[in-house]
Amino acid sequence: MMRRKYFYWFVLLLFLGVPVVFILYQSVFLSRLVGGDYFQEYSDLEAKKMEVLGRSDLRKEINQHSLFTVGKRRDDKVVKQVLVTNSPKILFLGDLMLDRQNRILLDRKGAGFFTEKIEHLFWGQDLNIANLEGPITTRSSLSVGQPVENPNHFRFTFKPRETINFLQANRINLVNLGNNHILNFGSKGLEQTEEVLTKNNIDYFGDPLDLTRMSIVKRVGEWRIGFVNYNQFVGFSSEQVVEIIKSLKTKSDFVIVYSHWGEEYKLVNNARQQQLAHQFIEAGADLIVGSHPHVVQSIEVYRGKAIFYSLGNFVFDQYFSKDVRSELALLLTIKNGRFEFTLLPLFRQNNGQLVLMEGAQRKDFLAGLAERSSLEKEIKKEIKEGVFILSGKKIKD
Repeated sequence: MMRRKYFYWFVLLLFLGVPVVFILYQSVFLSRLVGGDYFQEYSDLEAKKMEVLGRSDLRKEINQHSLFTVGKRRDDKVVKQVLVTNSPKILFLGDLMLDRQNRILLDRKGAGFFTEKIEHLFWGQDLNIANLEGPITTRSSLSVGQPVENPNHFRFTFKPRETINFLQANRINLVNLGNNHILNFGSKGLEQTEEVLTKNNIDYFGDPLDLTRMSIVKRVGEWRIGFVNYNQFVGFSSEQVVEIIKSLKTKSDFVIVYSHWGEEYKLVNNARQQQLAHQFIEAGADLIVGSHPHVVQSIEVYRGKAIFYSLGNFVFDQYFSKDVRSELALLLTIKNGRFEFTLLPLFRQNNGQLVLMEGAQRKDFLAGLAERSSLEKEIKKEIKEGVFILSGKKIKD
């Protein structure tokens, strides 16, 4: 009888104790899931880093990086990885257009739709920069549904709230305004654009009507970096841009020119682009990044400075050829005054979403880019691998 009594107590304690222990364990574990996510460091940095960037050539750099992943959420959905470095990083993107068909997609699918499959590329950068290919206004769209023969097909306006949601969702914190569409709704449209950006703490440069807003100096890590726009279509002359570059050199460690220029759908830059790029570098520019042609153009190195003549589109509604659907995101990492460039080829799917190129598609794209670029043999080889380094003349103590 006594043994049976002890047995009952044992079963009762076991029945009550296991759930209590389990609840305590859950409470401790879930305390790490503040906001739904937690960060866990990976030990296998090589494999995970290659997973994020789609590169197989990073073994020599592994010790300079740390990789973290957003852990399992309460719903156990698959996690994403993000690359973290101690060196300042800037991600450059091409043309961002949120009118016409993209306006419809943005309304239906939301701010994260276009970049859902590449969102990790935007994590951890000091700056994410894109060319805002049109004004942000409260005006109704004139381009939605218009055939290409109608001039309004090329008049853009982006919704304020939806545009800000997109920029913030993708951590785009600096935009270039200097392009051929920014004045589609006149000076009032430009003014409203700048008001919306300022209100939402997104910096800009490239105002084609105000010389004082053509450039901006940003502190990125230990470096002061000056950004200035050259706009082939409207605004200030190349001679005025040269003077701005010289002025920026007196208050910046580096000067970067984001140009809107060239011929549409041409895979190789023209002579005028090259002349201007050389002129800007001779004036003190440390890097030239271009947009407008809607395709990825050739790369050049002049006096030790890189020129990316066109990154192609970023978010656009063009699908008529492989070239307009192929894009380049450019990751700049500054290490002791050296510029390291990581080339991240993107492709726009039929539904408008962007994906990282992989395998043969990535290999063929980078090989084509290298071959049409006027570069030394060694640099062409590095571009085919997706990364190359240029030595800078400034070294921080």
